[in-house]
Amino acid sequence: MKATPQRSAAFVDISLSTRRTLMMAADVACFPALLGLALWLADAPAMAGAQNLALLALAGIVTLPVFSWRGVYRSVSRFMGMDLIFAACGGVALCALVLTAALALALDWRSALRIGMIFAALGLAYFVASRAFAGALARRGAPQGEPVILYGEGERLAAFASLARSCLGATPVA
Repeated sequence: MKATPQRSAAFVDISLSTRRTLMMAADVACFPALLGLALWLADAPAMAGAQNLALLALAGIVTLPVFSWRGVYRSVSRFMGMDLIFAACGGVALCALVLTAALALALDWRSALRIGMIFAALGLAYFVASRAFAGALARRGAPQGEPVILYGEGERLAAFASLARSCLGATPVA
């Protein structure tokens, strides 16, 4: 399925609260999957099925309150600066710390730390990729401004083109 301007504009037309809800749902679904992947990558010792399910459920349950407390869900598409990086690192680290402590109860500390570090790395990679994707969708469907044809040359034309972009929201085309 090819992305068209109409489909990508549909993401921009969704209200901020709906976008926030979509990202929360994605986080709750993906973080248990990331823990499962970390357990597989670390070649974790076998645990009972109930313990695995409890750990995966804990990953989903811990995600929302920690990320909400860290301020990750304040905005999905516009909040892309250093604040998001610090909030994401803190949120993923806190989730990894809670899960590592829970893993230490079921396994030995060495295995728990190894799984926790892998989970933290996977969590940061997921977080960066998901927020970059949401931001790209939001920017792709955003209106680009009215096309404007400018005549002239040199520095004055460049200054006027910059002024037209920033103040008028216009897009110089020639």
